[in-house]
Amino acid sequence: MRNLSLKYTYYNSTYIALFLIVLLTVLIYSPILSNDFLYYWDDQWQVFNQYTEGGINIKNLHNILTQSYGGQYSPVNEIMYLLLYSINKYDPFYFHLASLIIHSLNVLLVYLVFSKLFDSPKFKMKYSPKYIILLITLIYAIHPLNVETVAWISASKVVLYTFFYLLASYTYCIFLSTQHWKYYIYSIILFILSFGSKEQAITFPIWILFITWLLGYDIKKEKKEYLKVIPIILISIIFFYITVNVQNTAEGDNYFDREFYPLWQRIVFCCYSIIEYLSKFILPYNLNYLYPFPVKTGESLPYWLLLYPLFTSIIIVSLWKYIIRWPILVGLLIFLIHISTVAHIVPIARHAIVADRYMYIPILGFCFIFAFYFCKSYFTSNMSKKYLISILAIIIVLLSASSYSRCKAWKNSEKIRSEHISL
Repeated sequence: MRNLSLKYTYYNSTYIALFLIVLLTVLIYSPILSNDFLYYWDDQWQVFNQYTEGGINIKNLHNILTQSYGGQYSPVNEIMYLLLYSINKYDPFYFHLASLIIHSLNVLLVYLVFSKLFDSPKFKMKYSPKYIILLITLIYAIHPLNVETVAWISASKVVLYTFFYLLASYTYCIFLSTQHWKYYIYSIILFILSFGSKEQAITFPIWILFITWLLGYDIKKEKKEYLKVIPIILISIIFFYITVNVQNTAEGDNYFDREFYPLWQRIVFCCYSIIEYLSKFILPYNLNYLYPFPVKTGESLPYWLLLYPLFTSIIIVSLWKYIIRWPILVGLLIFLIHISTVAHIVPIARHAIVADRYMYIPILGFCFIFAFYFCKSYFTSNMSKKYLISILAIIIVLLSASSYSRCKAWKNSEKIRSEHISL
């Protein structure tokens, strides 16, 4: 009876904590509900188009599913626009409300996915992992780097693909633990919906392989668990072909023949972007809606940019013994897997060298590292618990205030272009 009471108290406290996190999320993001469309920053064509206005009918749905538009193929996201338009035409309130609801659901899914990941025997702790998972969820919910993704309607592709991506991850974890094939099928369907929202979902097979390894499956002894990812890899190859074909159609030439930055410059950009993302996570200062490339293709790189590979090398060499430790390694892999599609090693046809919205899933890696070591310090070190809680409270207040302010900065096209928001 006592064990049952403790179990009830455990789950009850978790539900209360999650409710408070979601409530805080809604309060922080509430300013976006009165924001307008960004008529001069992609909303004018991504949202306002013939598919959104085409009505819920067979012909329009067929066009959405079979045609690319503006160099992008995101039929699931376009169907969401269609449904929102059918409620009250181009009323920005409903579009922003949808993004806020999906972000709140993603917050809950982050908790569920990491709860499954912490079932791994590799995580052996003297205290409940619940606190780490809740802290990961909280930081993810309120961090200013995520504001662009939620506040900008044209970035709804990111919140939507993340929703299906995290849900697919959760069902695949259930499949690994139960071996019920219906969950495997669910994962594939959700993966397809995720890609149909945004092409960045193509990392899913690598992510699933990582999850399989993380949950303790030995690739030598349990090879069949890894072979189960092959169908998902094959689907990803098809998705890659679709992505390249869409780009070719949009640009009017062959993707592989197009002029991109040379590899050595892309390596410099990669080092720059990784350091920038880490620094913006630690100190989300002067966040902007656009971070353009410093040079055009064919031009020489400025000397200051060449310092980034040096900084990256120094960091890796000097901190190597810490990087390969379990918690940091896991967090870095979560980050690197999901940032890989926009880290410039593979050429991308984008105007920005970095973008806040690119961090919507990768940020979970940094959240994991922060939460793990904070909880470890709280439960196992001799540091004052009141001191640590005070620091955490200050961090939460600052992040919340910054995100709330940044939501207001996305009021309309003129305001977001005229402001650089800092913490």
